Amino acid sequence: MVEQRLYAAPALCSGLTLSSPEDLKDVSLVAHRIRMRRELVHWTLSDGARQYTLERPPSIIVDDPVLVEGLVSQGLGIGLLSDVLAADGVATGRLVQVLQGWSGPPVPLYYLYHQQLSDLPKVTEFLKAVRETFRA
Repeated sequence: MVEQRLYAAPALCSGLTLSSPEDLKDVSLVAHRIRMRRELVHWTLSDGARQYTLERPPSIIVDDPVLVEGLVSQGLGIGLLSDVLAADGVATGRLVQVLQGWSGPPVPLYYLYHQQLSDLPKVTEFLKAVRETFRA
């Protein structure tokens, strides 16, 4: 499973007071089309005890999560990103987590390959690398 959280550029956050998911109703959002219903963002957030579903039009809609990360890191809005995708931005200071303690639902990760290829060293190494990356 891949964990997802809300991220934004530090400059965007400096002018905002965000203490609960309700505060997201008036900020710019960058949305991945797969996380939408019709033309509305549909993000279900949880802090472990409570759930909040945000449904509203985003400022920007894209079809690729990498584009979400790029636009969010440029300060164009808040986005729901996987921790794996956001890790480099957080490490370099381009991204910060928004609403600490709140997260989106974990997303399952699948990889498919032909059974006969499992004996190839490069496939074995790839699978090992994926498992280590997502375990961390």
